[in-house]
Amino acid sequence: MAGLIYANFVRAGFLLKFILNGKSKIVHPITSTIKPEIKMMIPIPEGFKIQGSVIAEQIRALDLNQRCWKTTGEILPKDFVDLVVQTFNVIIS
Repeated sequence: MAGLIYANFVRAGFLLKFILNGKSKIVHPITSTIKPEIKMMIPIPEGFKIQGSVIAEQIRALDLNQRCWKTTGEILPKDFVDLVVQTFNVIIS
């Protein structure tokens, strides 16, 4: 499973979301803050245009067809997606 990064224009700029599963539209917000000491904020690997952290504890289900979203064209690696899923599983266990 690979994760996509989507952007939605809001008043303050772009709201970025990490799309965990394209079929069910499960999303996590992305923050520009990088704090490795906070285990719920998983830093996006280096080498991507988008920098920051995925907030694993703030999961949402969105209908992307009802909102004005566009892809950033970046697909995060499977290992990163698996880490986000594992972290979320710990939260809900």
